[in-house]
Amino acid sequence: MQISDISELTTILLLGGQGTRLRSVVSDRPKVMALVNGRPFLTILLDELVRSGIKKVVFSTGYKSDYIKEELGTSYRGLKITYSEELSPQGTGGGLRLATEMVKSKNYLVMNGDNFIEFNLNSFVHNHLTNLNEASILIKKVDDSQRFGTVLFDKDMKVKEFKEKDSSVNEGYINCGVYILTSSVLKYFPKTSPFSLELDFFPNITRRRFYAFETEGRHLDIGTPKSYELAQTFFK
Repeated sequence: MQISDISELTTILLLGGQGTRLRSVVSDRPKVMALVNGRPFLTILLDELVRSGIKKVVFSTGYKSDYIKEELGTSYRGLKITYSEELSPQGTGGGLRLATEMVKSKNYLVMNGDNFIEFNLNSFVHNHLTNLNEASILIKKVDDSQRFGTVLFDKDMKVKEFKEKDSSVNEGYINCGVYILTSSVLKYFPKTSPFSLELDFFPNITRRRFYAFETEGRHLDIGTPKSYELAQTFFK
C-alpha cells in the first residue's frame, strides 16, 4: 500500500469498553456515545477520519452495541461502517482479533474509541510503511502519565518496554491509543480471550519491529467523570 492509498487503509475502532468509571455521569449509552457539546463523542473521531481521507471503518463493539448501530447505522458523512460485534466481553485484544478475522488486510489502523488525539495520519502511515514496521504506536510526552500506559524506546524510536498505568511514574511518553499493525504480527496475539492489547500483547512484541511515533497534538480521553467534564470545553 502506498501513501496515496490511505483511503483503503483498513481502520478499526475499538468501541467495546463498558465505561464503568463513567457510569456515574453516563449510564444510558456506551461511553463512546457520551454527548460532548450535544453530539456523540464518537462522531468527533469519525470527523477526523473523514478529514484524513479514510473511507471505510470497522466498529469493534460489545457493550450496548445496538445503541451505536441505531444511532449511526452503516454510514457517516460518506464513511462506510461495518460492525464486528463481541457476543461476550473480549477485552481490547480479543475484540481486535475478531475484527481482523472478519476483515483481512496487510495493515490495520487501530484506534481506541474513547481517546481523541491530534496527529498527522499521513505521516504516521508513511513512517510505518517506509520503515517496514510490524507495529507502530502513537505516543505523546506528558507531565503526568499516571493514568496512561507509558512507552520506553531507544534513540531510533524502537519500543523497548511497554508499561500499563503506573502510579509511581509522572513525566513520560504515553500510549495515545492509536496503532498500525501489520498482519504478520497478529500471530503473536494470545491464543485465548479475553485479552488486553496493553497488558497481554504489546509487552510481548518488543523484540519485533515495534516502533513509536511521536505527536505533540492535544490529547483527551473521556474515561472518567473529570476528563468527560473537561471534554465539554476541550472542543470549543
